[in-house]
Amino acid sequence: MADKMKSRVYREWDDGFVVRRMTHQDAEKVILWYSTICATSVDLQVVLDVCEDDADVDGFYVGELNGETVASTIEFAVGDGLSYGSMIYVDERHRSSGLGRRIMDVAQDVTNRTSSNTVGIDAHSELEAMYMRRSYTTAFAVTQFTGQVEPRNTNSTSGLTIRQVNNE
Repeated sequence: MADKMKSRVYREWDDGFVVRRMTHQDAEKVILWYSTICATSVDLQVVLDVCEDDADVDGFYVGELNGETVASTIEFAVGDGLSYGSMIYVDERHRSSGLGRRIMDVAQDVTNRTSSNTVGIDAHSELEAMYMRRSYTTAFAVTQFTGQVEPRNTNSTSGLTIRQVNNE
């Protein structure tokens, strides 16, 4: 698949860590990372597919360490004073090394976020402590259900009943 987005470098560090624009090829890796924890990880591909060819689109980031993609995040303005963040990931081998903080700081700088700007992040409960260290607060909890929808024999319009299979 040809990459539509230019791989622009936002920031480089002396230790070999680079934050740059996410390409479609990068998105495939990020989707693979996220598919193990989030059923909607393919949303990223949909968003990138609607970007214009060679569009100068900020908001989609990957972090490379010595040429290897090891981190990702997205953050972009969705309204006046409101940004959306997601796909925050650091490869297990590099967690607790500060790379997540760096890539999130770059995203914040590019978005020109101020203290009055609200950022909505869809986070999993195991990441809540990390976000709290970065001064985020939890607005609400989301429960993800997995399993199959079973048909039921009723006169309801949908004919389906949904049952809780796994509450994370």
